[in-house]
Amino acid sequence: MAKKRVGANRRRNSVSRKKKIGSDIKKGSRSFFIMILVIIAGGALVYGGKKGYVHLKKYIDNTDAFSVNSIVIEGAMLSAKDSIQAWCGLNTGMKLYEVAEKKINEAVKRDVWIDNIELKKRINGLVYLKINERKPIAVVNIGEILLVDKNGVLLPFKSHMALDMPVVTGLKDSVGEHKKKILRKAHLARLLTFISQTSKLEDFNSVVSQVDFSRKDRIRLACRSSRIVMETVLEHTRSAFEKLRYLENSLSGEDGKPAHVNMMYEDIAFVIQEEPVKDVVLRSVND
Repeated sequence: MAKKRVGANRRRNSVSRKKKIGSDIKKGSRSFFIMILVIIAGGALVYGGKKGYVHLKKYIDNTDAFSVNSIVIEGAMLSAKDSIQAWCGLNTGMKLYEVAEKKINEAVKRDVWIDNIELKKRINGLVYLKINERKPIAVVNIGEILLVDKNGVLLPFKSHMALDMPVVTGLKDSVGEHKKKILRKAHLARLLTFISQTSKLEDFNSVVSQVDFSRKDRIRLACRSSRIVMETVLEHTRSAFEKLRYLENSLSGEDGKPAHVNMMYEDIAFVIQEEPVKDVVLRSVND
């Protein structure tokens, strides 16, 4: 009796296993079939989408839709405005999607006066280009007279420019990105420190004609209206200028202002007189 029960259980388990295997095969076949359908459908969509894109692009290219009909360039005061449009490859009739900001930014870098650009495109076909030019912060003499901006980029003078700034000497240049002339980092840092100390002094530019950075530990300030030269450490520029201005004002208020004031008195020979000159002269006469 027990043997019959064991045999029945085995047959029942065998039937169950066969059913399970058959079910798994059916599920696997169904999943495989679904996967094949998905692949076929995806391929059809990609093909159809690509074909549709080609037809759509061809349609847009052959119509006036999304075409550039006007180009506005603003902000080019010192840069080559007439050349900017040609450099950027901008033309009426081209498509708006062909106007790329990255490409334009690279193109305008050939003009040292251009810092960066702002590009706006409108669905009505307008392309607006705003040129942001570099702003000079100082006049420097590095063998030639140039201007320099806050990033140390050296800029050429323009014929119509009139800047009331002292000439800075004693700085060195190097070559930067896109072969632009730039000030060396350490020299630019000294110049920026100096400007931060003097930018709020209203009459600094009218009093000082030249600033010399030749010495690493000191700077020299030269007056415009006299031959006074004052030497100071960079950190004391403000207080040194106050003294220089006081001295300049004192001298300019006198009649017959001296032609030269030498503050470098270490070269002057001092004679110490132990007795009055009158007594010496009288004694020599008596003798």
